Amino acid sequence: MGANVPVSTIAEWGDEEYESMLAEYGARWQKHQDEKAEREAQEAKERAEAEAAAEAARKVEEAERAAEAARMAEERKALDVAIAAAAAEREKLEAERRELDEVKRVEAAKVAAVREERDRADQEKRAAELKTQREAELAAKREAEAAELKAKQEAGHSDAEKIRAYADALCAVPAPTVADRHAAGEVDTLPSIAIAALYALADSLDGGAA
Repeated sequence: MGANVPVSTIAEWGDEEYESMLAEYGARWQKHQDEKAEREAQEAKERAEAEAAAEAARKVEEAERAAEAARMAEERKALDVAIAAAAAEREKLEAERRELDEVKRVEAAKVAAVREERDRADQEKRAAELKTQREAELAAKREAEAAELKAKQEAGHSDAEKIRAYADALCAVPAPTVADRHAAGEVDTLPSIAIAALYALADSLDGGAA
């Protein structure tokens, strides 16, 4: 039976036809209900699957976030350890640098002390050399002066001896008389005075050379 059966036709039906129509409509309605229930069940299943997938995805995301957080925490921990190690190494290097600076300072002080001692020794040596040189120069000067004085004394004695010998020679020669000198046209002199003057000159030369 069709779904669009005229009412006038339905009114002419007997009980058997009417029940057949009701059965058909009931079967259709049941099929519709079954399809609806099946559809709702499928939709519920799909929603459940979607929710389960979403829940699984959420859990995976949370797990990934937790893993990322753990990884970042480990990296931060490793970075902190590296920073601490670097700080310790820097402190060690600073300590070594300070120690090296102290060693350099001590060595520089030693070198300065040695240089100062060497300079002082050199100055003392130069002073001693200059003193020795001055003493030698003074000694040489004194020796030269003594030699010069000795030479002057010897020269003076020699001159005095020559003059004295000449005076002695004059004394040994008989003095000419006044008449002889006049006869020879000589001017009258005083031989004794001249000889005495020669002896005085010789004595003065000996006194100056003494």
